[in-house]
Amino acid sequence: TTDNLLIRHYIHARLDPNTHDILDYLHEMKALRNLRLIVFNENIPGQRQFPLERVVEMRSKNLGISKEEALKLILDFIEDKKAINYRGEIQKAFEEFAPIGSHDDTTPEHVTEAQFYGATLSEMPTTIEAARKAKELGMFVCMGAPNYFRGGSHCGNLSCIDAMDENLVDIFCSDYHFPTMLGSLVKMFNAGINPSHATNLMTLNPAEYLGMKNLGSIEKGQTADLVSFDINHDYGVVTNVLVDGYMKYSTNYITYVNHRGEMVYS
Repeated sequence: TTDNLLIRHYIHARLDPNTHDILDYLHEMKALRNLRLIVFNENIPGQRQFPLERVVEMRSKNLGISKEEALKLILDFIEDKKAINYRGEIQKAFEEFAPIGSHDDTTPEHVTEAQFYGATLSEMPTTIEAARKAKELGMFVCMGAPNYFRGGSHCGNLSCIDAMDENLVDIFCSDYHFPTMLGSLVKMFNAGINPSHATNLMTLNPAEYLGMKNLGSIEKGQTADLVSFDINHDYGVVTNVLVDGYMKYSTNYITYVNHRGEMVYS
């Protein structure tokens, strides 16, 4: 249950459509009342995030076998995985229940296939071509905050900054590292990006995409889920968190600017 938690928690589920096991979980997952997003997350080696050559090298090293042996193992595995595609079953299970996205799209064909099976979001496309195709098809594009904060993808894929330069990005997600959400927001402020536009990437836009119309903006009638923070150079320091208008977290220090214009905490 989530009733006794301090903040709202929702489930963002990445499902592998190329495995038989996924069929065992679809009905059970529909019963999760805090499930808000379903994403196709294909894990076929050599596809999407990592090129085949890199996968072969890693498998050879990890298993202590030759690259030729590793390649044969991987190619056999790829053949088995490609024979399975349960995107249609996932779509049928969730299209009336939660929005559907696609993870690590690399080619325009990946995006087109995802949209055919109901996807309306391209989550962290790995190439500019995939991001462009998603926007062309009217899909939302989500990029990871760590990518923006560090100035590029940790594995050499599409840079969030490059995608933003072409106005291809609608939503930021934490991608497993929550502090970079606020850090990226501050970095965008310092880069001269319009504060409202930057904030909407993490608040209003995702709320609207997920159909959570009562969240994501500060206006009359909206749910009062609010975060206040101070800016300390390139970092944001959370000072207060309110959920439904009730204080859930508050720091016990006072911040002020000293005579040198520096933020001081006491």
